[in-house]
Amino acid sequence: MATVPAPEGIVVELAERTGWGCARPPAELPGIGDRDPGGSSVARSATWSRAASRGSLRSLAGTSSASEDSFPRSSGRLGSPYDVPLSLAQANTLVAAAHGHAAANGWKITVAVVDEGGHLVALGRMDGAFPLSAQIAEAKAAGTALWHRDGDGLAATRASAPGFFDAVSALPRLPLIPGPGAVVIRSGETVLGAAGASGASGDDDRACVEAGLRAVFPGWTPP
Repeated sequence: MATVPAPEGIVVELAERTGWGCARPPAELPGIGDRDPGGSSVARSATWSRAASRGSLRSLAGTSSASEDSFPRSSGRLGSPYDVPLSLAQANTLVAAAHGHAAANGWKITVAVVDEGGHLVALGRMDGAFPLSAQIAEAKAAGTALWHRDGDGLAATRASAPGFFDAVSALPRLPLIPGPGAVVIRSGETVLGAAGASGASGDDDRACVEAGLRAVFPGWTPP
């Protein structure tokens, strides 16, 4: 995709009015100062634009000594707003252990792991698990993570306030599925995400999820 350079007057006037750290392009850069009839102005203008953007970024960072390296990055420790509470490796371990428990009992299931916002981290469908189990497992996990209640807790809520539950169920991307088979993953009071399974009975789905949780968090016990 080609970039058409803006006329010098517009670009420079905007830079001077805003004070965003943009400098007047040097005269030797054709396409912004003096036009290049040979057609090379687009690439050279883009080069100047990138340099000007970097200058704008430094100015917007706050002080003249700020740079791109001044912006915060993840510390790798739980507690930073930039951290990922539940890693992909943990989610894959959970799925594999849940599948192992299901295979040992002759069940064919799908397991989904989501983060604290209900977004999918990992999903594994065993050979032979019915196709819809993938969507059901993800919906189970997502609803549990968003409402901070296990599947059994969601079922109790629906039983006591069906109208309210159905209204809330229409809000997220996936419908809330009440019933056993989904577990909230917590660290203390902090919700890290949730896991859900589908393909066996509700209680057996939950047993698979719990086996996965014990593989990731040794010593884990149901709340």
